[in-house]
Amino acid sequence: MMRLWLGMFFLAMITAFPAFAEEYTYAPEGCDFIMTFPEEPRATQRCHDKVSDKCTLMTSFTKVYDMDAAINIYVSCKPTETDLRGQFTPDARRTSLLARPGVDTLEVYDVTHSENEKAVMSALLGAGPTPSGKDVMVYVTQLWVSKSSVFTMEAELIGHDISEADKLFSDILGSLHHKDLKPENPNEKSEETEAEPDTQPEAKKE
Repeated sequence: MMRLWLGMFFLAMITAFPAFAEEYTYAPEGCDFIMTFPEEPRATQRCHDKVSDKCTLMTSFTKVYDMDAAINIYVSCKPTETDLRGQFTPDARRTSLLARPGVDTLEVYDVTHSENEKAVMSALLGAGPTPSGKDVMVYVTQLWVSKSSVFTMEAELIGHDISEADKLFSDILGSLHHKDLKPENPNEKSEETEAEPDTQPEAKKE
């Protein structure tokens, strides 16, 4: 049941089209990617769970639901001087995602890869205990590489199953896209668009 639920959740996440009443667009200078949050996130030091002095400055968003559930999302986008898409093959991206701190303690359910003319992307979906062991969480990490930047994202959905939290989680993750491409809204396809073959490559599963 957990595997089925996660599969359905992952599908909903990648097809989500966010609609926040008050939103903040994460689009740092030199970054080819855009992500939308319901409010302004903050800068934070994210440290390795086993190497305390190994920390990375990231942008984070947290939402807590009466101690029953919580959302944590961490993002980072770094400009590059050269096009690294050729170096970040699907195998290299998969290795990078599996090496993220704490992934070795989770059950990994899915790793997908996709690409278009602007970027290559890989995503990992897993679930398991939080570092404290007090709760369980759904964990998603993604790696996006374009001609001139590398975007990394880690997202945690912790605690009880709350529909409001599930929706916000999928809305935020579904907002991530290359700045030259719009996130697809499945509710706004014209008849002409539906008649045309899909020009976007399908995600490849491992």
